[in-house]
Formats: sequence, C-alpha cells, structure tokens
Amino acid sequence: VVRAISQSKIPVVSAVGHEIDWALSDYAADKRAPTPSAAAELCVPQLSDIMQTLRFYQNELYSGVKMRVEKTKLMVKAFNPDNLELKFRSIEQPLLVRFDNAKDDLMQNISRKLQDTRRFIENCATILENASPQVILDRGYSMVREKSTQKIIRDGTQIAAGAEIEIIPAKGKITAVVTQAK
Repeated sequence: VVRAISQSKIPVVSAVGHEIDWALSDYAADKRAPTPSAAAELCVPQLSDIMQTLRFYQNELYSGVKMRVEKTKLMVKAFNPDNLELKFRSIEQPLLVRFDNAKDDLMQNISRKLQDTRRFIENCATILENASPQVILDRGYSMVREKSTQKIIRDGTQIAAGAEIEIIPAKGKITAVVTQAK
C-alpha cells in the first residue's frame, strides 16, 4: 500500500482515522489528516472560500478602474478646450489597452482556477465512489448479519451455533443457520 501511495500520480491524503500513532501510509502520502472527516475537508475547498476570492478580485478590479477614472478626471480638468480631445485620447488609449489586458488575464486566471477546482472535485468524487460499500461488495466481499436483530457480524464470537444469519453479497441474499461458531 505504501509503495502504491508513493507511486501514485494522483495526490493522496492519508487518513487512517482517530489514530494517535502515524501509519506508514502517512509518510508516503502527499498530505496526512488525523481523521477521514478532516481528510474530506482538506480535499474539497469551501464554495464560500472560492466565492470570497472571486469577490476580492472583483473589488480589486473595480477599485483599480475607479482610481484610474478619478485620475483621468483630474487630468482632463487641466486641458484647454482646443486640444482637450487629442490629449484625452492619448491618455485614454493606453488605459483602455491595459484594462483589456487586465480583464483578459483575470478571465484566464478564473478559468484556470475553475478547471483546477473541477479536476480536484472529480478526483475526490472518484475516490468516494471507489470507497462505496456496493463497490466493495462487487469485488467479491459479503456482509453477514444476524437475521433476527439485523446486527452486522464482524467476529465469529458474536454469534452462537443455531442462530439464523443472512449473507448479503453484491446481489441477492443468502439465509443460513450457524452450525459452529468460534
């Protein structure tokens, strides 16, 4: 498992769960979390954080444009009516080019961030799907429970001889009577 984790091209978060000691997988993984819940929080960014970042960039862009407009207004006041249009265009044109470039850069950065986040969420979804109990059952494992109480049997000492059990594979259900339990 440790070798597989260290060779993985996909980032791995090790979260054995509620362990005081570190597992070997913790040293090979890209990130360690103390519990599976903490691992989920590390893997999935909060929508509110993404929205806050977008609002920050929006405010920065708005403030920058507003500041430049104010500077331009001050400059325009100093011009005489004869050459006002010519001077205004010489000031306006470079600002418009810079604004367009900044807008394009911002859109590219937002698009890249959204693509990265989408890939990250898809990877997390794949990991969660692979951990599904049905996927585990599809691999050939079965769940055994006591028929009367529906309690899952994890140890042979939890059931007595003569008890009725249900064996649940990936599809269907098998009923059996315990002849010997250890």
